[in-house]
Amino acid sequence: MTEHSLRVDLLGPLRVRRGDHELDLGPARQQAVFAVLALHATVRPISRSELIYGVWGENAPASAAGSVHTYVSGLRRVLDPGRARWSTDGPLVSGPQGYRLASASGALDADEFEKAFEAGRTAARGGDPVAAVAKFDEALALWRGEALAGLPGPFAEAHRERLADRRLTVVEERAAAAVETSSYADLVPELTAAVREHPLREPLWRSLMIALHRGGRTSEALETFHQARHTLRTELGVHPGDELMWAYHHILDGEPVHLAREQERQTPSLVRMWPEPTARTTRLHGRRAEIASLHRLVGVLRDGHGAAAWLEGEAGIGKTELLSTGLGELDGVPCHLAWASLGEAGAPRPLQAVARALRTTTEDLPPEAAVERLLDRVDELCAEARLVVVLDDFHQADEATLRLWHRLAAASRRLPLLTFAVTRPAPQRNAVARLREKVAHRIDDVIRVSALPDTEVNDLVGELVGAPAGASLRRLAAGAAGNPRRLRELAEALLAGPALTVVDGVVEVAPGTTLPEPAEPDATAVVRLVQGLAVETRELLRRAAIAGQEFDFGSVASAMGKAASHVVPALAEAMEAGLLVEAGTKLAFSRPSVRSAVLDALGAEISVRRLTGKTPADQSRSRAGRPSAASRRRKPCPTAPPGLAAPSRLLGFGIPDAASLQTDSMVPLALRATRTALRGGHPADPNGEFTVGLRACQS
Repeated sequence: MTEHSLRVDLLGPLRVRRGDHELDLGPARQQAVFAVLALHATVRPISRSELIYGVWGENAPASAAGSVHTYVSGLRRVLDPGRARWSTDGPLVSGPQGYRLASASGALDADEFEKAFEAGRTAARGGDPVAAVAKFDEALALWRGEALAGLPGPFAEAHRERLADRRLTVVEERAAAAVETSSYADLVPELTAAVREHPLREPLWRSLMIALHRGGRTSEALETFHQARHTLRTELGVHPGDELMWAYHHILDGEPVHLAREQERQTPSLVRMWPEPTARTTRLHGRRAEIASLHRLVGVLRDGHGAAAWLEGEAGIGKTELLSTGLGELDGVPCHLAWASLGEAGAPRPLQAVARALRTTTEDLPPEAAVERLLDRVDELCAEARLVVVLDDFHQADEATLRLWHRLAAASRRLPLLTFAVTRPAPQRNAVARLREKVAHRIDDVIRVSALPDTEVNDLVGELVGAPAGASLRRLAAGAAGNPRRLRELAEALLAGPALTVVDGVVEVAPGTTLPEPAEPDATAVVRLVQGLAVETRELLRRAAIAGQEFDFGSVASAMGKAASHVVPALAEAMEAGLLVEAGTKLAFSRPSVRSAVLDALGAEISVRRLTGKTPADQSRSRAGRPSAASRRRKPCPTAPPGLAAPSRLLGFGIPDAASLQTDSMVPLALRATRTALRGGHPADPNGEFTVGLRACQS
């Protein structure tokens, strides 16, 4: 089967066809999994945790991870019945970042709807209302009822709402274009039915008023305005908007009314809060796909609509430079820009940094009131012009700021608001990561900023040193792992002394050059990080630290008295915090100083436990009073302090079964090797590093 043979229809009950044959996708939740994949088929992979939240919500059962695996397997059998068991090809593929549905361009009715909608808008702006109406009708004809009808879960519910709102926008713009075609007599009954069905949509009332007025029924047009005003006051408690009032006054004065405002609007004083200047090169290296995603989002805002996006990458990878470049497309567009750095010095709370960027204040306000004031300010700015809100360093967000961005993402559905959360990768148990899962259905794009490829690394190094990089310099630059900030620091260190030489027109590292060691992570920060981890994760780290710099995961799990697969969540948390990394078939601490800090942190905890029977964290909780279950669930996992290596990938949610341990690329090689040895009946190596270290400790 080829990917081009599938046709997916979402604008009604879910329907998937191969040619003229409709496929049976199975039970409702399996269909809901497919819907999540279909709507993100050409955007990004979907992680297992996002699928779980999208289908089950916050109260997902413990069996949800296994159910996702079952549903994906069932979908593969339906979509590609001839697929070999271990094949990595086909329409539904998986990888380190999750699952992806490889669908052909134009195979989704929602995509065709958007294309026809945009074509209608283009025709309307070009002064061809007849062509615009035709394209709008083409878009509306694709609907077969309520979108995603009958599918369960927060994802389906949110997209039902989003697509229904999008359809109403088409209805409104079609009505506006139809008013310009002079067929008033036929249009009035249609618009009358539309306002009865959607009485809170002001553009429909306005089009009906204009159609009545142009058809010589001015008194009815004025009465229609009074009906609209009464409805808005009764249902929403608001007054009619500017456009509706403008149309009313022109009709009242007997003047001709056109949908385009005749008077010039006064250009508002724009808020422009850019980030602090950062080290840049003359051009942005690489990032073509990321820039294309940003340009698409900017285009949505330019058209007067909103969107929410998540920009993620390790420290120094170039997130700020990338976003600044992408937003440069807004030059010449009347637009507010509020860029808030949540780690900003001098801001006691992250919300105060947001307030400064929005040119308002939240001082002396409790968090909930501060959030409401900021949202009111966003409404004010969006009433004046388009608005971009960037929350940088989002991994430092507190609970109130998390709630703010949740509300901003929701507001982007109704306002000309483009909002970005810019963050480092966060552990999956971290509050920021949980928020992203919770609002995944509201995020229009996730842009992951990864390491630069070798060709772009070499180009950047050549620009930094002023000439093409030779082989020795390229080898040295490879140690920066494609991180632009590290490459700049390397170039600065080399240029500060006689470390470089030019040979045959290329720059080489001079023989005998000694380079400064990279900065070690702050030990105090590592201690705070470790003490904030889950109890089982701390126990895993303690046992591993006793073993040495490198250790065998299976042996550590055995020493904990647990099966290796049951310790995976603890291992995931430690790796995602940047404390542990893979080292071939073993695991290792990311740096020797990290292991030393872990021993310091957990050594003190062991001493306290021996004396009191409680850990320092336990004692702190007992002094403050036992927290509720809800607050314990909300407690964020700390993120890696500066100097720790970011994890190369994230582990899957939940405990993997034996099959997925051997096949899932998101499970570390060390764990797969350990599971293979245990299943083969091989005991732990009696001379292994962990066993010897444990004996030494016991003696």
